[in-house]
Amino acid sequence: MPPLFPDIFPKGEIMKAVALCSCPRLGYMDFMGQSLVAFAANQISYKNLYGVFWGQALSNGIQQALDEGNDFIITTDYDSIFDADTVDRLMCT
Repeated sequence: MPPLFPDIFPKGEIMKAVALCSCPRLGYMDFMGQSLVAFAANQISYKNLYGVFWGQALSNGIQQALDEGNDFIITTDYDSIFDADTVDRLMCT
């Protein structure tokens, strides 16, 4: 299947992506480490976002990611479960 947007990223150009994870101040965090490994294996930077107001923390993180010039922003939650292969397939779509 041909890419949906072939002119946006010509062959050889590197896409800049970041994963943003909303996290509670306290909680069950075992799956968060799996996310970090999955994104690191795909050379995607990863940032945890904390705050009393989940929406505010995520909105601020998205704005900062846009200001940093990221081409793609992936949002996830601290209890999301996926692996490096899933992230790779997401980025190749």
